[in-house]
Amino acid sequence: MALNRTKTAIYQRERIAFRIGPPVVEFVNRRCSVQHPAPLETDGSVSLACRALLLFGVQDAVRRLPFRMCVVWAAKSCTYVEVDSMSDSDQPPSGGALPVELEFKPQHFEPTQPLPDGPMARP
Repeated sequence: MALNRTKTAIYQRERIAFRIGPPVVEFVNRRCSVQHPAPLETDGSVSLACRALLLFGVQDAVRRLPFRMCVVWAAKSCTYVEVDSMSDSDQPPSGGALPVELEFKPQHFEPTQPLPDGPMARP
């Protein structure tokens, strides 16, 4: 899975590390991570609760940074994250590896209250 930060058709892929621990999402250039008590299901897929946490964290970063973002879950599964909405799609961004480095300040998201964890959970 990867996170694509987008701005005016320039893409930068960021890998996301999954960790076990108290819920927190960190966006640091080339060192993004999500930490959750149960981040993965037994089959290796992202748990619904961790997925909701990650999406809330991405949307928090989108609200503070000048980038739109897209979380790519699989080859034909992604979630586009905007300031005020999210939409699931089977069409991930088409950009590729470009020789561009998008700089941004590290972002930290730690929920202050429990997050919904159902498939339709949205901030």
